[in-house]
Amino acid sequence: MNWCTVYYDDTKSSCREYAKLFGQYEGILCKPASEYIGYPLIYEENSAVGFVFESDKDNVPYAVRHIIWRIIMNKKGQYFLAVTGGNRELTAIRCAVEDLEVRGYEVSNVYSKYMFEKYHMELGISAGKIVSDLENGEEQFRIYAKAAQGMSKKELRKMLRNELKEYKKHKKHRRTT
Repeated sequence: MNWCTVYYDDTKSSCREYAKLFGQYEGILCKPASEYIGYPLIYEENSAVGFVFESDKDNVPYAVRHIIWRIIMNKKGQYFLAVTGGNRELTAIRCAVEDLEVRGYEVSNVYSKYMFEKYHMELGISAGKIVSDLENGEEQFRIYAKAAQGMSKKELRKMLRNELKEYKKHKKHRRTT
């Protein structure tokens, strides 16, 4: 029986690689996003749903966004986003989170290529990390968002500024190598 569905952008090779890795795990069903473009409603009965995509000019690709707009899922399920690269990953994550929140779904985990490179995780290890987080019920994104709400504006600004500096430094280093 399947307990997790992963919708992936099948036009990008990095997303297809992640889908192949997710497909190796028992109970995970991978579906290409382009197959659902013409559907007016998409019903998902699994408790965990993921979206794997590559940032497309600081936005979510249309095929994945179409699914986010049309999908009907359990409101108390676990939802994750995995961005496999592209320009302005963080902006694409923000767009996807906002689209899901408008629909009433709360994202529990967010993963990006930058995050996996920062912690020196390879492709296979990162897919295993995502699956283990889902199986264990870990919800990093919600915890991080609640912690940020409790901070003063000054502390939050300082933390975000430092994180943005690290991100820009990483991007610059990646371009030179």
